[in-house]
Amino acid sequence: LTYNGNDYGYRMTQTPPVDNRPIVVDFDKNTGSNMHLLIPEQAWNTPVSSKDELYVYDAKGDMVGAAKITFPNTLITLWGNDLLTAEKDGLYDAEEWRLVLYSEKSNTSQSVSLELSTGDSGFEKDALVIASQITESNYEKGLALYNSVPNPASNFTEISFYLNKEMDLTLRLFNVIGEEIKLITSGIKSAGYHTAQVDLNQLAPGSYFYQLQVDDAQLTKRLEVIK
Repeated sequence: LTYNGNDYGYRMTQTPPVDNRPIVVDFDKNTGSNMHLLIPEQAWNTPVSSKDELYVYDAKGDMVGAAKITFPNTLITLWGNDLLTAEKDGLYDAEEWRLVLYSEKSNTSQSVSLELSTGDSGFEKDALVIASQITESNYEKGLALYNSVPNPASNFTEISFYLNKEMDLTLRLFNVIGEEIKLITSGIKSAGYHTAQVDLNQLAPGSYFYQLQVDDAQLTKRLEVIK
């Protein structure tokens, strides 16, 4: 397929392009993997103007998206992690993001919470999700567990998780009837992102669950093993 250039010579209408690049922050990222968040004007439950900006951060606080507020719709690109690089430079698969609204009038930034009318609040490559409501929020998550990569997997898979402070934890693998198959890692871990590699060579094909537990909190995700 050949796509014409996005210029006036090929446009069907004379509607000018929307420049939603942020001005306050210098943000220029392209990891080769992204999704998009669309925010209709009616979704805002806090006052915003066309001079305000919206920023997206991962759990650690690294910026993975930025755009100016535009009307009637604001569209912001969220960048995913590039698997071809050694360092984490975007959102992990299924990693939830944090939104921050910058107000030009008060020159302040405020965390906001997001409700979606379509899609999930975790990163999914090439997805388009639509916000139904955005409100001010001070809530911060302290624990996150991400999709294993690859999944399904046959020989090895990597499981990543995030801690906002030092914690004593266990990460275990269970079969579908709740029997513990493997202790993946345990002990006191520092704040930040962690990745554990899991050897699957001795496991039979089928469905398994990996569970991250810290004190009374626990997170569980599914893993498919194939041969």
